[in-house]
Amino acid sequence: MNMKFKQIELSDIELDKVLNEFYKSFNTGYDFEQFLKIYLESVGLDELEVTQKSGDGGLDLKAVKKGIDELTDLDSIKYFVQAKRYAPNHSVSIESVRALRGILPDGYKGIFITTGKFSKKAYEFARKSESRPLILIDGKQLINNCIESGIGFRNKPVFHREDLLKLITTEKTIKIESLNLQNNSSDSIDTYIKKQITNNDIRARILRIPKSILDKIPTSDNSYNIKFDNFPVTKLKIDKSRTYFSGITEKFRQLGILDEYGNKIQKNSYWKLDTNSKIIEIIIEKDEK
Repeated sequence: MNMKFKQIELSDIELDKVLNEFYKSFNTGYDFEQFLKIYLESVGLDELEVTQKSGDGGLDLKAVKKGIDELTDLDSIKYFVQAKRYAPNHSVSIESVRALRGILPDGYKGIFITTGKFSKKAYEFARKSESRPLILIDGKQLINNCIESGIGFRNKPVFHREDLLKLITTEKTIKIESLNLQNNSSDSIDTYIKKQITNNDIRARILRIPKSILDKIPTSDNSYNIKFDNFPVTKLKIDKSRTYFSGITEKFRQLGILDEYGNKIQKNSYWKLDTNSKIIEIIIEKDEK
């Protein structure tokens, strides 16, 4: 569990040193990707879906920040995130930021995250459009956000590489026993959409559907085949607003999300739609032993 603490200001020299250690902690772009999932969840984003990776440690992903009305998602915010693992002295050009705005899907806000920095012109360009807003997070801001959230830092704050690597390793080694996924498999956890089943979902006895999966289900379908872990395929109804599956109470009990006393046990779930078999596979994160 991340421990939040009162932030202590770092001097510019200390911040530069920490940022350099932080950058070197990611041996590969894949490690940086795993960290970003943890980071984005810590700032309240959900439904994290990797859409593209590149060899230079960059990736694109989609995410959602839920609003007050979780059932209809009328006030949720959709984000398209681009990230680059650059050396701290590497400046992201205005051309790269302009390219992000150019590929920004309709209805999305953009976030550009880097372990490097942005040029002055890049910041000026990002502030220009209110209709297609861009948020730029450079390496130093990323460090300060991590300190505030207690990601990889301890109370001084002091950067601890082993704390950061432990988070990344935990994310990389999630076991999906029901699908027999192995580390060397052509399939992996990255092909699944990670979504939290919240206390509100459990209380309402619903299973909210990730947007990117819902977009692939024909509007004429009012139910769909679901495969939970080692359980047989079951058909669940899609509600009229087309935001969640209903009739889930007994399945919540079987999956350990709702116990015999009615206690709610919030868990992460991993979703994947096979359009050929027309089955959605959902894996529930196992409890730590």
